[in-house]
Amino acid sequence: MPTENPISQQVFLAITMALGASTAFAQEEFKPLKPAKIEIDEDILAFFIDKPCHHFEAARDSFVRGKVKQTAEHLRHAVAYLRLEAARATPNGKTALETSIAELNRLADVVEKKQVKSVRTLEQAFARAHYALSGHHCIKSNHRCCQVATFQDKQEIARTGQDLKAATFHFRKGAEWEYGKLDEETLKLLEKTKISANQLIQKKHGTRREVRKNIHVIHDKLEKVTGLKFNIAPSKIAEDDAGPSLFK
Repeated sequence: MPTENPISQQVFLAITMALGASTAFAQEEFKPLKPAKIEIDEDILAFFIDKPCHHFEAARDSFVRGKVKQTAEHLRHAVAYLRLEAARATPNGKTALETSIAELNRLADVVEKKQVKSVRTLEQAFARAHYALSGHHCIKSNHRCCQVATFQDKQEIARTGQDLKAATFHFRKGAEWEYGKLDEETLKLLEKTKISANQLIQKKHGTRREVRKNIHVIHDKLEKVTGLKFNIAPSKIAEDDAGPSLFK
């Protein structure tokens, strides 16, 4: 009967201990870190205004072709953009965005399980997401417009224009998902507001009253279409805005 080699046993034990230590070290070394918060310049974020649109359109096309996993993936990409905007939103604007984020996440889950039967379910969720984004940008643009300092700072003027342009853009996209097309009167109003926004972006602005009037156009249309109330006035109106406000 062969006898066990004590040296071999010692070598095997040493290797086992080394592997165990190496594995433990590797696990410790690659331990996931806590999510880190990073800052994103608003001017950079403005370049991605149409990002959710691409993913909504791609999600719809994938769903029609029966590719549910791709549909869910595009929905989650759109959610990521909404989360970026929610991070800089006011409390009122954030509520609407978080509602859409939750809805799109749920929709992605049930789409993957093949529990969504009609593409109309997706289209209505897309409309609500765009309306939430429009409300958020409408609030941001008005909050800036109500500050006297904004019209003394060219960068802040441009950012007011970026938010106003985004509010107009997302309102139109939401209405297109919901109705297919807009009436001529609404299209003209939106185009006029877009021109005003572009002038702000180019730092060729008019009076504050004119800018606020254009913000009011989107605000009124948004509330009429959605049946929701968006409190877009800041808690404290600037000193030179004494008198009745155009906004809630």
